[in-house]
Amino acid sequence: MKTLLFTTLFILLAAPAWADTETLRPNAAGDETNVEDQDPGTGYHWDKVDEVTADDYTTVIWSDAIDGRDLYNLPASSGSGTIDSVVVYASLDRDLLAARVCGAYISIKSGSTISENDVGDPGDTFTLHSYTWSTNPDDSAAWEWADIDDLQIGVRLCHTATNGSTNASQVYCIVYYTPSSGWTGTIMGVTNPAKVGGIDVENIASIGGI
Repeated sequence: MKTLLFTTLFILLAAPAWADTETLRPNAAGDETNVEDQDPGTGYHWDKVDEVTADDYTTVIWSDAIDGRDLYNLPASSGSGTIDSVVVYASLDRDLLAARVCGAYISIKSGSTISENDVGDPGDTFTLHSYTWSTNPDDSAAWEWADIDDLQIGVRLCHTATNGSTNASQVYCIVYYTPSSGWTGTIMGVTNPAKVGGIDVENIASIGGI
């Protein structure tokens, strides 16, 4: 029994941290609404890109002559722990043009700093593109939850042909983090056991030196 207990404790203590995610989607206009236009023409730019499943041309923002950027506010975060990275996703395409002209960018604004990633030619069918920010570009330090609550995400679209457009149908971000407390997993067929060998799981780390 002691051997089994110590083996189980070793597995718990040696196991990698359990990562978690939080997905945040636009819920209001941010500091910039400069992408040229939207379809349908009523409502707001942010509500054309907030859907859970990209609907392509059903709701879309687009630019065919203006180099413009949109930024969107996000709902308050609910996670806790150490933030590993922030990944922003955008479903993008361009139409009526065989080669890239200007293009598309994934954007964020943290504090007073706007950071962008040039995705290149988004292609002629809607494709989900992404870019990862492992640190906060405003101070080059690790992300904090206060940074997430102030974060704005968006896209910059531009197109300089006489016809055609660069388009975005969906924009959202995923925060990857390691929870600050609590352990989840399965031991001997029991999911999230409260005790192991009579010892509270939450206290196992405190006897890791045995």
